[in-house]
Amino acid sequence: MDCACFDADVDDYVTPISDTKPTARKEHTCCECGRIIRIGERYRLEKNVFDGSFDTFKTCVDCDSVRTHLVCSFYYTQVWELVTENIRECALFDSIPYSKIAKLTPLAREQVCEIIEEYWDDQEDEY
Repeated sequence: MDCACFDADVDDYVTPISDTKPTARKEHTCCECGRIIRIGERYRLEKNVFDGSFDTFKTCVDCDSVRTHLVCSFYYTQVWELVTENIRECALFDSIPYSKIAKLTPLAREQVCEIIEEYWDDQEDEY
């Protein structure tokens, strides 16, 4: 998978059990952005074992598109923090191919562009 290489130093202690994309039969909360995943909406459901504990993570389509197209490795619940940190501290938005941003869902694209614009505004304020 080709990504924009936003990368967290993750340990290899997670053992994946399953990774599916079901349709919600009840409301869930996205583990990344905290928004409600509505009934009838598709989402990513991952079940893992970490350090002997069973964990389930539900990710909305918008956050999943960021993970798929911009991120190589991450910690669950910290994808947006990773993206923001890489854009703000490393100015890596110059290395994000526009084709990757174009593949994001409209809401995810809007959020990434907003992070980039906030970075630009902060840079303007410094000069």
